[in-house]
Amino acid sequence: MAWGPGTLFQEREKSITSEGDDVLNRGTDDRDTEIRFQGLTIGGSYQFTPSAQLLFDYQFRRYDAPRLDSNSTTNSLLDGVDNRFGVRFIYQLGF
Repeated sequence: MAWGPGTLFQEREKSITSEGDDVLNRGTDDRDTEIRFQGLTIGGSYQFTPSAQLLFDYQFRRYDAPRLDSNSTTNSLLDGVDNRFGVRFIYQLGF
């Protein structure tokens, strides 16, 4: 995660394969049952006062099982995974 003045950019990567995707082999270590995860999060922040800050981000997510039939139960469930939007408000009390 990298912070800049008023902005946030985060790219989520776990175990990277040669294609640049995250891969989950469903307990079989077999490429025919792998699930690929791709995600990118972008966001920003606004500081109202030195102690109050609003953070927001949007995560683009794509999941698929490329070697399974497109009508398989796994791909049907993965098609239901949507992108995410998040908002956080941070207020720091000064003591």
